[in-house]
Amino acid sequence: MQEETQRRTAEIEPRTVLMVEQSRLLDLANDAIFVRNADDRISYWNHGAERLYGWTAEEALGSLTHELLHTRFPVPLRDMAAADRWEGELVQFKRDGSEITVASRWTTLRDGQGRYAGLLEINTDITARKRAEDAARRLSARILTLQDEERRRIARELHDSLGQYLASLKVNLDLLSRDGNAAQREGLFSECLSTVERCLTETRTISYLLHPPLLDEAGFELAAQWYVEGFAQRTGFQVEMDLPAELGRLDPDMEVALFRVLQEALTNVHRHSGGSKVRIVLRVDDGQAQLEVTDNGRGISPERLHRLRDGSSGTGVGLAGMRERIHEFGGSFEIRSALQETTVRVAIPLRRSSEGTRQDASAA
Repeated sequence: MQEETQRRTAEIEPRTVLMVEQSRLLDLANDAIFVRNADDRISYWNHGAERLYGWTAEEALGSLTHELLHTRFPVPLRDMAAADRWEGELVQFKRDGSEITVASRWTTLRDGQGRYAGLLEINTDITARKRAEDAARRLSARILTLQDEERRRIARELHDSLGQYLASLKVNLDLLSRDGNAAQREGLFSECLSTVERCLTETRTISYLLHPPLLDEAGFELAAQWYVEGFAQRTGFQVEMDLPAELGRLDPDMEVALFRVLQEALTNVHRHSGGSKVRIVLRVDDGQAQLEVTDNGRGISPERLHRLRDGSSGTGVGLAGMRERIHEFGGSFEIRSALQETTVRVAIPLRRSSEGTRQDASAA
């Protein structure tokens, strides 16, 4: 049997050498290229394979591919080998034990009688891309879940506040439509006016929390002050805010990004910090805007902090959203945490709005 294998291998040797010589060019693309003989042992192992998997050519040659790479195949191996060509994704393992996903292209090698004699395999590492795709899918699913939760919350608030007020208003209007003495009618009319005022207040509050008009009309400074005052009243946190004396208007998209970061950071402080104080600092200098939100809470464990910084799954869509918003502007996003303090810091290259630029020029 061994002699037959050697004879068949010798028959395809010239063809294999030619293909190998051609495949050397793919080293520049960092692809892993290797050849299996009819016994599934490695007979060629290029530099790209050394870089990707960690074994040198001397170590890999003669090894069984399964013992080396422990490949998980999407279909039976015999079906893949029966075809002249095959393309797909494979899960394999490197020398250090780490799992990778590769885009694999196979070409079947045959001897002079057309019998199976081996495979030429070209693999491209797509692990990072697959992780990014998986993270994007998880993020999309999380966004949809949060969207549904937000809709339920808004619906509940509308039912519990506006719905109750409007129901009360309807009852009073029904009573007003009936005969009654002047005093009763006057009291019902006054109560209707009060209910309408509460409806307007609730509607304005819900609308402002979704997107404050001040952000568009007056800019980040006034919108942030309004939101922080409301946050302090709703949560009982002591909030200290330090803004530039003459901030002016920034680029509208930048103002929205900074405001959303502030919203999300304060939401996380309220939900997770267990603290009582928050300090907010905005600096605009050196060609960038820097926003810091620091609380005096319990801090974040080193393990979770590593996951947050790494953008790993399970860190929540809010932080991922903040990070993406800032990266869209070419900025940086950072989380620092000590025993009783956590700081979220973002920095965005400065872009003034055309209105702000004109104001700066006229002031000068």
